[in-house]
Amino acid sequence: MKLYAFSSASLTNIWAGVGAQLWAVPQSESSSSNTGRKTKASKMLPGACGILYSSADKCFTSPFIVHSLADSEAVVEHIWPGKWILPFAIRTIGNPHARLSWSDARTVLPSCVEGTVLNKLIHVEPLTVFSASEVSDSDWSVLISRLSK
Repeated sequence: MKLYAFSSASLTNIWAGVGAQLWAVPQSESSSSNTGRKTKASKMLPGACGILYSSADKCFTSPFIVHSLADSEAVVEHIWPGKWILPFAIRTIGNPHARLSWSDARTVLPSCVEGTVLNKLIHVEPLTVFSASEVSDSDWSVLISRLSK
């Protein structure tokens, strides 16, 4: 199944997004980067599965279901510091109280137990934003069971 992972530099930003039931990405200074993001974002449809990743804490949190298409014209300035683009509605299946560390994920996700390297399984790098990772239903089940508390 496809899983969209979005990283954040702070858990505070994740709390803000979960509270608003909205996610977006920071606007890049590079217009070509923003154009590429728009193209990839247009392929993420409502009903898709997603997860947030705190790069500050090195943990996964707040799995969600995408609830709307990314708005390619909107700029959000009232939730996070700075300008954020391509906002889309989410419905979280948990909140940031529940977290799964990167090191624990490597030992509990079935694909990792079978030998897949975690950073090849779930892409959390900024360059891969709006690029779906391919995870097994078993991986998703573990994420939900650990993070829906």
